[in-house]
Amino acid sequence: MAWIIAGLMAITIALCFAEASSIIPKVGGPYAYAREAFGDFWGFLSGWSILIAEWSAIAVFPLAFVAYLAFFIQTCLNLFK
Repeated sequence: MAWIIAGLMAITIALCFAEASSIIPKVGGPYAYAREAFGDFWGFLSGWSILIAEWSAIAVFPLAFVAYLAFFIQTCLNLFK
């Protein structure tokens, strides 16, 4: 159920960005849209917020990889006991 809800939320966000890019045809994504709609300060804050969120999210990938790899290695080791 959580995957379905997350998928619907991702589709909604993608459609919002598609609509925003058709209204404001500028390069820069959320930064450009926030800057155009609310001004330089809010564009600056949204740009830095996105950068910090991406940096913190990147740390999840190696952690998840190691956790899944450890599970599969443990499963393989249990098969050969």
